[in-house]
Amino acid sequence: MHKQTLKNLKKMKTLGKKSLSAVITGIINVVWWLEWVACFVFIVMLLLVAYFRRGYSLGIPITFSDRTIMAPVISLDKSLPNGIVNTTSGVFSLHVMATWQNVSLMILATLLIFAVVSIITYQLKAIFSNLSKNQPFNELTIVRIRNIAFILMAYSVLQWLGNIYITQMFIRNFNWRYTELTYSFNFSCLFMGIILIVVAEIFKIGASLEEEQKLTI
Repeated sequence: MHKQTLKNLKKMKTLGKKSLSAVITGIINVVWWLEWVACFVFIVMLLLVAYFRRGYSLGIPITFSDRTIMAPVISLDKSLPNGIVNTTSGVFSLHVMATWQNVSLMILATLLIFAVVSIITYQLKAIFSNLSKNQPFNELTIVRIRNIAFILMAYSVLQWLGNIYITQMFIRNFNWRYTELTYSFNFSCLFMGIILIVVAEIFKIGASLEEEQKLTI
């Protein structure tokens, strides 16, 4: 039974330097360097805009309670019902002066976002590199999958806390006459993290079965 399960898990391997995993590894390597270039270019652009324009047009995503923002949409096809446009999210734009405090905060936010993205990219690069070397059940692969899962779940919680802070700040400083701001939670990242934890456990089972087969041989 264990041998059959191990055989099924080994079907996940893609062999050779021209395998799918090797191709994906090459793509991730390119993305890895593009991320570094994008981060550098974005920070340079922030500094140039601060120097020449003395300010930023900052757009902040917000969520709010359901509200009809348009009249009912009339169907041109009599066989289709009419509709109503509702919205729960949008972007709040405001002009921010390019003081050294604001510039520093924007650069810090950029670096934090880059750090999260680059860490995930690096973990993926290492995972697919092991797959291309026919080592899918490497212990480090399991750890890296878990790292990505924890990062995604932590991001969903931190994003939710950030939404609470921003919403409270907006409520204190702006008059929201037409709608009521609400808090949003990124369930997609949370569920992706949970799924990756399950995948890590599957790889852990594969690693134990592979080790057991080696010992029996």
